[in-house]
Amino acid sequence: MLVDISLVIAWAVLQIPLVIWLLKAKPSKEISGKYSKLVVFQSTIPLMKNWRNKIDVADLKIFAEYRKRVLIQYYLCFVLPVLLFFIYLYIKYIYLDPWPIDWALLERGQIEMPRVSRTVN
Repeated sequence: MLVDISLVIAWAVLQIPLVIWLLKAKPSKEISGKYSKLVVFQSTIPLMKNWRNKIDVADLKIFAEYRKRVLIQYYLCFVLPVLLFFIYLYIKYIYLDPWPIDWALLERGQIEMPRVSRTVN
């Protein structure tokens, strides 16, 4: 249980430099003020492409850099931890302990190890 809590705390602490890195690329208010809030919001959403037509060519590089950093932040904050959590569950409950056995009873000889047939019928 302590290991799980320490992993969550480490994940939260590692987000601080990532958020600072993200905020450094945020377009200034005078640049983002030229465009509607919808266009600025669409520039950060994955799979949205029509926002590029509504932005000047001079400002496109700033918005593209901010978009790239927002997507990296999204994947590192949400997708990667979920993937690592499922890998952790697989290793803990399927790979290392495929049978739910009470190991204390097994050591005392009160139960036997289940036999698995490896023959093909």
